[in-house]
Amino acid sequence: MLYKGDYLSEDVNNEWVTTVRNYYHRMYMDIIGRLIELLKNAERIQDILKICEEALMIGPFEETLHILYIEALIKIGNIKQAQSQYEYVTSMLYKEMGVKPSTALRNLYHQIKCKDDKIILDINSIQEMMTDRSDSDGAFFCEPDTFISFYKLESRREARTGKVVFMAMLTLSKSIIIETLLQPISYLDL
Repeated sequence: MLYKGDYLSEDVNNEWVTTVRNYYHRMYMDIIGRLIELLKNAERIQDILKICEEALMIGPFEETLHILYIEALIKIGNIKQAQSQYEYVTSMLYKEMGVKPSTALRNLYHQIKCKDDKIILDINSIQEMMTDRSDSDGAFFCEPDTFISFYKLESRREARTGKVVFMAMLTLSKSIIIETLLQPISYLDL
């Protein structure tokens, strides 16, 4: 691989370098994308994995590369590593850039879960997962689609039993937090 990283990466003070640096970086990513498409057509999955790993060293925030890498892992049946990569990239993008998973990443997550569910059909594994209490401390965090499933389930239970159920969905963003912090404590409705 000839591309070894950003053009004049040590020179951060000259504005003209940024444009050239971005141009070469984008050109590299476009070429990688085209190469991976050719390798997909030839069904050379191991080569795709190798190229994605090398390219991710240069462009760790390139979501498209992560998607291609996860797709290749799913294709070879390495579901655990695909799930691990998904968790890594979504966590990294959120922590470093405040970005939620894109639709394409969420779709991959559903593919991973479908494949993973087919593997975990052993009743002992399912019971072990259900009795695992290691993550039971604190609030329950979930994706909106998981919350909707819980909401529907609780609504059905309420209709059957007649018992009132309370659920809350709390979404935080910087503007809501700042707005809430500026209000007097006595007016906060928690």
